[in-house]
Amino acid sequence: MAKNIDKYSKRGIRTSYVSTVIGISLVLFMIGLILGGVLGISEFEKQVKESIRADIFFNPEMNEADIKLIEIEIKQWPEFSDVHFVSPEIAMEDFAGVGA
Repeated sequence: MAKNIDKYSKRGIRTSYVSTVIGISLVLFMIGLILGGVLGISEFEKQVKESIRADIFFNPEMNEADIKLIEIEIKQWPEFSDVHFVSPEIAMEDFAGVGA
C-alpha cells in the first residue's frame, strides 16, 4: 500500500515540475514578445519622426536676407535633418509641372 502512495506522489511531483516549467517558459516568452514589441515600436517611432516634412510660408514682403537667417536658425534645430529655401518662382514651376 505504501508503494502505491509513493508511486502516486512521485507522479504528482513530476506533473507539477512539468507544469512549472511550462508556466515559466510561457511567462518568459510573453516578456520577450512585449520587449520585442516595445523595441520595434520605438524604432518605428524614430523612423516616423525622421520622415516628417514641414512647409513654412513667408509673406511676400519679406526680403531674402531675413529668410536666409530663418533658414540658418532652423538648420540648427535637431528636429530637422534637411532645410532648404524654395523661391516662389521655383515653387510655381514645380506646382505647374514645368520643373519636373
